[in-house]
Amino acid sequence: MADKEGTAVKVAIRVRPLLEREKIKRCKECLIVLPNKSQLVLGKDQSFTFDHVFNDETTQDTIYNDTVKPLVHSCLDGYNATVFAYGQTGSGKTFTIEGNESEPEMQGIIPRAAAEFFTCINKSYDGDKEKIVVNVSYLEIHLDEVRDLLSSAPEEVHIREDEKGNTLVRGLKEVPVTNCEELQKIMRYGMAVRTTGATQMNEQSSRSHAIFTIHISKQSLTAVRNVEVIYQLSR
Repeated sequence: MADKEGTAVKVAIRVRPLLEREKIKRCKECLIVLPNKSQLVLGKDQSFTFDHVFNDETTQDTIYNDTVKPLVHSCLDGYNATVFAYGQTGSGKTFTIEGNESEPEMQGIIPRAAAEFFTCINKSYDGDKEKIVVNVSYLEIHLDEVRDLLSSAPEEVHIREDEKGNTLVRGLKEVPVTNCEELQKIMRYGMAVRTTGATQMNEQSSRSHAIFTIHISKQSLTAVRNVEVIYQLSR
């Protein structure tokens, strides 16, 4: 999604704190976040500038409000959006994207975005004038194979391009949801069947790339214009 300045892609960096085993080994922090600047210093003299830079004390709420919340509202205006979390094993991707559901202040991007979607939909929904349908899908890519995390049947899933160059996933199951609780329940189901394995950085590491997609379709009951948007969260 392009902002007012026309920038379609933005990059945010989040620095995680040292782990307990790293403290025991007396590891030292090598990154410095410059205050009031979107700059990161590596070592003594290597400086990098991004759209957002967050230090290890940044809350989940700040991460969401500064980087993702605007995308949620843009989706409801008819724009597609993708949030892509990238980093090595143990860098904090799962915590940022999913967080800890049992503690509200520790919830990650997906549960916060889901709550925001349904709050906005419920506020603006007019059943006499429009029909809104929300579907979700969840897939993983592991060892060059695509697997549907929401399907109990071992159906083949293929990634294809249509005649317009749009990327489509054939055979992927879409599940309808009507509220935030249903969406989070489905997300938990998909998380439970993901491919995991132990690494030196993480005893329960996700060993695949995963894409959780929220598909919102708004159909006008009084006019010709319909809106269909896709919101993707990937890591």
